[in-house]
Amino acid sequence: MDQGDRNTEVFRGLNRALRNNGFQLLAQPIHALNKNKFAQPYRYYELLVQMLGKDGEVFSSDEFVPVAEYFEMMPELDRWVVREAFKHIALFKPTDNPPLFAINLSGQTLDDEGFCDFVLEELKRTGIDARMICFEITESVAVNDVSLASHFISSLKALGSRFTLDQFGTGVSSYGYLTFLDVDCLKIADIYAQDLMSDSIARNIVESVTQVGHSMKLEIIANGVDDENAIALLQKMGVDYGQGDAISKPMLLEDVFASYTGEEALS
Repeated sequence: MDQGDRNTEVFRGLNRALRNNGFQLLAQPIHALNKNKFAQPYRYYELLVQMLGKDGEVFSSDEFVPVAEYFEMMPELDRWVVREAFKHIALFKPTDNPPLFAINLSGQTLDDEGFCDFVLEELKRTGIDARMICFEITESVAVNDVSLASHFISSLKALGSRFTLDQFGTGVSSYGYLTFLDVDCLKIADIYAQDLMSDSIARNIVESVTQVGHSMKLEIIANGVDDENAIALLQKMGVDYGQGDAISKPMLLEDVFASYTGEEALS
């Protein structure tokens, strides 16, 4: 099957999945690297979406998201993720230390003027604690419409949600974005953590982002931590959080919720 036929198959699968709820959510821990906290249970996760094919095939986001972007289907997909995530999170009883779940947003979705109202309405409908939600946006996404992105950020932060600037360090104006985007965290692009042990330039970039971010009172997340040896180096650099297979592989969201005690979640 050539790439064109494959894309057609994925496009058809997307339409079918959007009609029939044919997706599932995974959760990958974003874990505190501080040595005093590293042994503690996970409390922070990024939500990842998979598409389920009609014959049991599972499509990763790397395969179907580019197709969804090409056919401008991301606003509908992102709405599905928000609804599904909020449905699960609504099972939690109120707590002073709730877990945090990060949801990725596409550029097409942030350019949708109705999306902010949609999220606010879903928060109201489900009654969930907005402090349990973090939205991840990429620097390139934010630049497309700064005013719309800023309005969305301010509206949700007023309710207690957090924001992460994702894939930081891949754009030519990365640091400039920090002057007008009110985010809480920087997630360093995974290419740097993956090369950390073998590339001095990657190490310098991670150190630089960490120093500048901390000077602005931002927390730093290293993505793509797939080598256990990199964890100690990131700890030494003062990076706040790590995410990657060396910390934990993604898990089904249902399994994550099942791991919490009945005192934290409703049965």
